[in-house]
Amino acid sequence: MTNICAVLIDDVVKLAAIESSWQELWRRVPTATPFQSPAWLLPWWRSFSPGELAVVAAWRGGGLVGLLPLYRARAAGEDRILPLGVGVSDYIDMLLDPRCGPISIDTLLEPLFQLPWRSHICIVEDIPPWSTALALDPPRRWSHSVEPQNACPVLNLSDGIPVGMQRRLRRGARRAERLGGLDIRSIDGGKIDEFLDVLFLLHGVRWRSRDAQPGVLSDAAVRAFHRNALPRLGRTGIARLYELRIGGSIAGCYYGFFDRGRAYAYIGGFDPCYATVSPGALLLAHAIEAAQREGGAEFHFLRGREAYKYEWGAVDHWNRRLCFQSVPTHVDRSA
Repeated sequence: MTNICAVLIDDVVKLAAIESSWQELWRRVPTATPFQSPAWLLPWWRSFSPGELAVVAAWRGGGLVGLLPLYRARAAGEDRILPLGVGVSDYIDMLLDPRCGPISIDTLLEPLFQLPWRSHICIVEDIPPWSTALALDPPRRWSHSVEPQNACPVLNLSDGIPVGMQRRLRRGARRAERLGGLDIRSIDGGKIDEFLDVLFLLHGVRWRSRDAQPGVLSDAAVRAFHRNALPRLGRTGIARLYELRIGGSIAGCYYGFFDRGRAYAYIGGFDPCYATVSPGALLLAHAIEAAQREGGAEFHFLRGREAYKYEWGAVDHWNRRLCFQSVPTHVDRSA
């Protein structure tokens, strides 16, 4: 592909300045997930900032046609290039405009060679099987390897809910009615802070009751990230937030997304006092049925091979780990 100009963005102010172009590019890429959107990754950087920004933006004729959201981290004297969103993102990928035809990965990586680093090791984890990055020809100036990493079970929504799970849901609903009634409601943008307060509480209670661990949402930086990201995601129209009440009391919360025919069950929490009602399963059933009504094709349970995911009929889709490595010829000996 000709007339591509790839530049390095190493400042969050400059990165935020291209947010609207980034959002438009994200919308044009049919395989993109919520985890590549600026609504997700800009708050991630502002909450964690684990190194130095090294985002590559590819432009053609004034339009953004590619984005590699990366950062540089140094450990034990070694430079590593890692993706924005690592840790909290279940799918990680680059964005390339499908209308622009083929583009060389060497062109996209070229700005990284202009930096006086001792070495280059670029590690991108949790790349989905449909990844744009995996579809590109290998770079000429970098060695590279691809290996399976994490399973992300996926339910084909045309298969429906298995009979055994339907029986469990009916039992849970009957028990909820005996406890005062079952109510599942959607949470709108004006109540996101209150929703997150309850989610943080219930998620922590559930984890402590099961594993004597506080859970991922106990971390202050993670909480700050979700408080910043979720309102932005809500404004894009892809957030799906549900609250389950039994007898008027909140028993569970669901935090997920729906976009481009795919639903994503990101995280949830429920009160162990209502475990016999199966609030987690009732919330998942509600999210699955909502996705079906919206014309969805897939329901993604995301990373992890927990047994409950397969009770819904989900099948493993394996994320990949991609590693590029090279030693630049223009090493800065004084660095």
